[in-house]
Amino acid sequence: MTLLDDTFFKGIKEDFEDTFGTPMPKANHMNGKLIAGLRTGIHEADPNLSQVELAVAVAHIIKTDYGTHNITPFLNRLKYELNK
Repeated sequence: MTLLDDTFFKGIKEDFEDTFGTPMPKANHMNGKLIAGLRTGIHEADPNLSQVELAVAVAHIIKTDYGTHNITPFLNRLKYELNK
């Protein structure tokens, strides 16, 4: 990687943090396992779970397990992921 590449990618990371209020995530092989685990858990808990019930459950988890200071970064990232 050249100095130009390093500068370019540093700028992207900084822009991401400024826009979303959270560091740019790194590619992670665990994402696939996490998604599969969440799908399995949701299906086992209630295969007919509505989006409202899912939103209520996620909101409760974010507030109680991750802290209210993480609500805005979570929402920013969620919006980003839903719009890509």
